[in-house]
Amino acid sequence: MLAFAASTLAACVSARPPALGQLPTISPYGGADCLDVRVVGDSIAQFVGDRFESRLEASGRCTHVVQAGQAGSGVVDWLPGGRFDLARLLSAEQPDVVFASFVGNESFSGLTWSNPTWHTQTTAAALALVDLIPADVALYWGLPAKGAWRCEWGSLNDQRWGPWHAWIRDTLPVLRPSVHIVDWRTLFGGETFQPAFTFPDGQAHDVRLPDCVHFSADGADLAALLAVAAMQGEWTAAPPGTTAPTTATTAPPDSEPSTTTTPSTLPG
Repeated sequence: MLAFAASTLAACVSARPPALGQLPTISPYGGADCLDVRVVGDSIAQFVGDRFESRLEASGRCTHVVQAGQAGSGVVDWLPGGRFDLARLLSAEQPDVVFASFVGNESFSGLTWSNPTWHTQTTAAALALVDLIPADVALYWGLPAKGAWRCEWGSLNDQRWGPWHAWIRDTLPVLRPSVHIVDWRTLFGGETFQPAFTFPDGQAHDVRLPDCVHFSADGADLAALLAVAAMQGEWTAAPPGTTAPTTATTAPPDSEPSTTTTPSTLPG
């Protein structure tokens, strides 16, 4: 009986998700800056970007976040003349910060994963989008966490996303040094798909939805924390009567996910 109990306990312990990694911090801010942030991309950008304003304001940062993400969109859909035309959006709204993220969807314009030029066209479109951003507008780009549509590992989708995500991480910031990469993989299992973690409260929390692509509510809170921690240095104006410190900022198919949320269990 004791041996059975011990083996059962060992199985339960081994089944516990790994501990969540070190969380970034968001410093309090009391300065005068009030910045406009535009979120562009697909449904993952939407779901995470919906949490930016509350996190920024909780740290004392005045902001106006406009959610322009479009579920199911691919990078090429945001080119000038495309369905969502980033150039037109920037001309009309003139934001201070742009946050973009694209998991690697097929596009509304007809560029599918089966097209052998999908990667070439998508990376070229990403460079073209970066070139649309004015020099005085900060650009942050969210690198999607490891995933495969409907958990179809080894599928054509999975084969397309691997090189695309590696290109975002390794090549995009080299070709366009102005881009700040927010690597969501740092807290989501790296190159291993990890659906849940043990949070600081000692409880296991799902961070991904069953489709192996989208974040859960807790996962989106975590991804937003990483993004806002990266962007926080854009607010630079000092409080009245003080001198602003010198800061250097660095950055570390698609169905709409459920928008049912639960209270965040993360700090900040």
